[in-house]
Amino acid sequence: MYDRKAIRQLAEELAGLDPTLVVEHLKQHRAAAQEAQRQWQATRDRHCRASAQREFALEGAAQYRLASDFGAARGWQLTDAEFTLRTMAEGKQHDGGRRYRTFDRCNNPNAGDFHDNFDHPYYYRNNRKAAAIADHLYN
Repeated sequence: MYDRKAIRQLAEELAGLDPTLVVEHLKQHRAAAQEAQRQWQATRDRHCRASAQREFALEGAAQYRLASDFGAARGWQLTDAEFTLRTMAEGKQHDGGRRYRTFDRCNNPNAGDFHDNFDHPYYYRNNRKAAAIADHLYN
């Protein structure tokens, strides 16, 4: 299984490439991952599963590279730390020390209110302060 660190390392291999080439890599790995997944479901062969996992990781690396480059072009740094629209609007680093996740509605009913507007958001910071939230678009 590939964790975030491994995907970031794979993404570094794509650094400096033209975004159109990264998109082509993404499409190739997506198609290869889907085919390997179909083969694994048909045969339950562990080699097919490993191939599918690697291709999905390479697809994720291409997505991470594109998201990172998108932010870098604007002076932002891609971060794993989630923040709210209020935090971003107020130019803060965080929301008063409350470390609620997007789906943490039971502890903070308003934590995920904006999530209905964003699907697979990317969070960006500038000088450690919340700078932007970019939405992951499909196709």
